[in-house]
Amino acid sequence: MDRDTIQRYLDQTEKHLATSDKLVEDQKALIALLEERGYDTARSKTALAHLEEMRRLHVADRDRLLQALSLTESESSG
Repeated sequence: MDRDTIQRYLDQTEKHLATSDKLVEDQKALIALLEERGYDTARSKTALAHLEEMRRLHVADRDRLLQALSLTESESSG
């Protein structure tokens, strides 16, 4: 994969990661509110676990793309 393609994927992944961060934050706030009001939070906590897993996948994608970008840069300079 060429450097420009990797960079485009990396940019997209960074956007997904930012969205994931916001969703996780919002879900945690929702759970806190529901618990404060005495509601069952089981489903909300399950949704949070899924959101956190998606975030972990985005982090793994970002790390993989950063490594690939680093490799293309070292190949082009060597």
